[in-house]
Amino acid sequence: MKYIVYLMWIILGIHFLIISAYHMPDNPIKHQYKKQINAYINPFFTQEWKLFAPNPIASNMSILYRFLNYKDGLISDDTGWLDPSIPFIEERRDKFWSPSQRVLKYFSSSYMNIIETYDKASEYSLKIDSISQDSVKTKIIITKMIESSLGHIAVNTYARFILNKVSEENNWTNTDSILFQYKILDSSFPRFSKREEDYFDLSNYTFRELKSEFSKIK
Repeated sequence: MKYIVYLMWIILGIHFLIISAYHMPDNPIKHQYKKQINAYINPFFTQEWKLFAPNPIASNMSILYRFLNYKDGLISDDTGWLDPSIPFIEERRDKFWSPSQRVLKYFSSSYMNIIETYDKASEYSLKIDSISQDSVKTKIIITKMIESSLGHIAVNTYARFILNKVSEENNWTNTDSILFQYKILDSSFPRFSKREEDYFDLSNYTFRELKSEFSKIK
């Protein structure tokens, strides 16, 4: 029993050490283990309650998947844009105690990480004259930074689970290859300072779309 207590204290100590490292200002140690720390923290130990936060939530985000099935060098099937979150939202609505909320949080953390990476990459590109004046270089840098982000890796990993379901539903057999693409939709609604504006009037919203390149998934 004593050993179990000691083990629990050790586990809790490691847990709070990682939590502390996550909230510390940037430093060489945090930078070195950034991926490991973020992989542990997100999405299960992040705080999403931002009602009274300095920067409260002011947008709605969603992610859509698309698959192209190639046969004999031609596109034989195009799924169009699929929303992977719909089944989990419906299950969450029907069942109060459901793991679906964790999956939805997983989606949220992933595409927020992609958006943040895109913004940082764009900001970095603008600061360097030799890059900001070359749209090709800018696109390459932004694409590489996004593809190395944890959010992009998570989205691509989950795409394989979606593909299994899509392949079964559409009877995709003997395919040459399957390409995958995702896009993130971000709609920013009026901030609290503009609360007199109509929240149901879409003309008061700001929309942007971030679309990935097609990549071979099978």
